[in-house]
Amino acid sequence: KSDIFILKHILENVIGIDIHPLAVIISKANYLLALGDLIKKKRKEIKIPVYLANSIEHIEEKEFGVFGTIPIHILPKKAELPIEIVNNLYIYDLTLEVLDKYAREYAGKEEDFEVFKKFIKRKGEEILNITKKIDTLYNFAKILKELIETRKDTIWTFILKNLHKPIFLKEKFDVVIGNPPWLSFRYIKDPETQKGLKEEIIHTFKLLDPKRPELIPHLEIGTYFFVKTANYYLKKDGTIAFVLPRSIFSGDQHHNFRKGNEYIPEFYEIWDLEKVKPLFNVPACVVFGIKKSKREKMENNYPLNTIEISGTLDTKNASIESAEEKLEFNKKEIFLNIVGNISFLSYKKEKDILIRDTHYKENFKEGAIIVPRSFWFIDLKSEGGLRFNPERPFVITSSDIKYKEPWDKIKIEGNIEKEFLFATLLSADIFPFGHADFRIIILPIIKEEGKFKILTKETARKEGFTELATWLEKCEELWKKNKKETTKESIYERINCRNSLINQTRKKYVVLYPRSATYLCGCIVDSQNIELSIENIKIKKLDFVADYTSYYFDTDNLKEAYYLVAILNSSILDKYIKEKQAKGLFGPRDIGKKIFTYPFPKFNPENQKHIEISKIGEESTKKVREILPSLLSKYKDVGKIRSIIRKELKKEITKIDEMEWWR
Repeated sequence: KSDIFILKHILENVIGIDIHPLAVIISKANYLLALGDLIKKKRKEIKIPVYLANSIEHIEEKEFGVFGTIPIHILPKKAELPIEIVNNLYIYDLTLEVLDKYAREYAGKEEDFEVFKKFIKRKGEEILNITKKIDTLYNFAKILKELIETRKDTIWTFILKNLHKPIFLKEKFDVVIGNPPWLSFRYIKDPETQKGLKEEIIHTFKLLDPKRPELIPHLEIGTYFFVKTANYYLKKDGTIAFVLPRSIFSGDQHHNFRKGNEYIPEFYEIWDLEKVKPLFNVPACVVFGIKKSKREKMENNYPLNTIEISGTLDTKNASIESAEEKLEFNKKEIFLNIVGNISFLSYKKEKDILIRDTHYKENFKEGAIIVPRSFWFIDLKSEGGLRFNPERPFVITSSDIKYKEPWDKIKIEGNIEKEFLFATLLSADIFPFGHADFRIIILPIIKEEGKFKILTKETARKEGFTELATWLEKCEELWKKNKKETTKESIYERINCRNSLINQTRKKYVVLYPRSATYLCGCIVDSQNIELSIENIKIKKLDFVADYTSYYFDTDNLKEAYYLVAILNSSILDKYIKEKQAKGLFGPRDIGKKIFTYPFPKFNPENQKHIEISKIGEESTKKVREILPSLLSKYKDVGKIRSIIRKELKKEITKIDEMEWWR
């Protein structure tokens, strides 16, 4: 093949899209460098096919006008272009260039349709061979002309030439390669963008079960890019390869992505990059897929060919030659393991050899979403003893909590009725067989017939709780001012999401484990012996309320509580969930209810093994109660304290494992 043919083939087939202007400029420069001497063979002007556009936003057929036009939304006035022009890549660019030339040449002059027709014939006769809708083009040109005349025109033509490029590229590619944005759904700020994405994620591409809406804030948008890009740009049997966070291996929010459906490309290979250092801030992988027709494809086929890559690079941006010298490539197979609605990818096929009792899975609950923290977490202040009233203590937003923006700038203070003071623990307060001091919180709830009832600002004042009403009034104002536009719920609906607050009917003992942590651990809270006092003045016994950063189980049986806490701190269970945990910057994190995919027998007081495990749990709890205060005063690192406790209890934990409690 001639060099001219090769150059033409490359320019027509190697195309790039990015939403970031700098990325587009760099890509164009790299493209030119890669062409090398081929560029010298072309005597006419060439256009580097790297476009500034949003690859997942494009014109849908439902937007086509009734008279064969397409709306161009970016312009400040209503503008349209004929479909036949938008459908032709070359003519589309030519049309915009000609209209831009007309707008600039005749800016400040009187508009004349006949003059415009002559201009189009002289400058863009090819356009007239494609469309007869001169009036549509004229209206478009007048808008550009007006923008120039009012000094509002900057780079409209450049933007427009790039904006709608995706429509020309629909189902045109054999291969698509990309590194999509690594962003969780909850970090998308624009309400309209969130609404559109949610519709496509749940209903169009079925990446999430609509019955599990709590997972959508955690969904990695990269998986949506992967599926949408494949469906829009790939030909049938085309190949896609995307760099994605390794959380797709085990995150509950990616269950449907792993399993596959008629919209998700059929995976055929994965490169596991977890052991490559340095690389990204979180573990990564590359997923390869093939676009199949909806009739052919429903679920992914496992096991998949996998290349586990490991090694230490000289730099993050190492050259291919340098990387090949430093890295090892091991061929493996990866399996999809599914237990109920939980799944994960693993290098070994999980054997479901033991009966799983679902009793604890169903009865361990997630705590209440006590946020914004600056509304509810407080410190008690004595105010020098002058203003302190044990019935209505003076409180202020706690200084011991790390608050997220914009809530970190909020500070509320005032008196509060003692009835609304409660105790809680965060995940960072939970240690193997023990916990840190309780955190004091305000909650707008009151017990009626043994059950909690939410009080609003209005109902609090009506029932005579004026201090609480004043506090809630401040919270409501701050909530309206600082919440995201997409947030429709009130502060009361937020803290009682899915009734997670009012359903906490407490028994004597509460067994807790963290929702997210590198290593699993658990502790017991004696909910009937939490007292609050200041300056030796007893205020009240506090009810305990579990926070959403932990899972809790209530029981009146202390032996059962010790049995459970022993299992929660066993190394066998922790090791089991490791590869099921999504991994972030600091290693494995989410635990959720993954522990219950392992056999978790219900406590049986007639079972001697269970009684012995319970005794180990009791002895370990007493030992930690003695050593934990000094550790908390000496170290600030939660992980370090947990590690020290495990070393101190190595004998007890080994004994728990040896009891084979899962059988």
